[in-house]
Amino acid sequence: MKWVILAVIVLAVLVTTALVIGSRMSRDHVATVRGRYAASPSRVWEKISDPARAASWRSDVKRVEMLPPRDGRIAWRESSGTGDITYEMVAQKPMESQVSRITDETLPYGGQWEYQLTPDGSGTELTITERGFVKPALFRFLSRTVFRLTSTLEAYHRSLAATLDEPSRIISSTVEH
Repeated sequence: MKWVILAVIVLAVLVTTALVIGSRMSRDHVATVRGRYAASPSRVWEKISDPARAASWRSDVKRVEMLPPRDGRIAWRESSGTGDITYEMVAQKPMESQVSRITDETLPYGGQWEYQLTPDGSGTELTITERGFVKPALFRFLSRTVFRLTSTLEAYHRSLAATLDEPSRIISSTVEH
């Protein structure tokens, strides 16, 4: 019985410490991951610009449901192993850039994603920048100590490389708090 009580006390101390540390961490972050592809900008654009087809090539997306436009903007809901997330396309410049954002205010996190395509010889460099936030202090602590803030962006690049029949070539990952 003493071991059970000791285990509960240790767990409570660990969670409390994580909460205190997390509460002192910045809610906001900027994560950027750049990748290079042999595919042309038009081929990369074809894959990334149509949210309705994301489930056909992204390993983290099980299903996409297109929603009625929000203030004239494309809107959709992605279903994954972690649940459903609703997005809107804030801006698109064909073959150059796009910006999407989470619209569900009830989630413990949110943000927007900027995709920038740059011709690189006959190929393409794709830079994805996440301007995100994590609300709960415990989640902030975990996102910076256990999980990597760039992991979703890196998975996106790996899925894109796979659908383009190329090896994944991530050239840089950075995070700012």
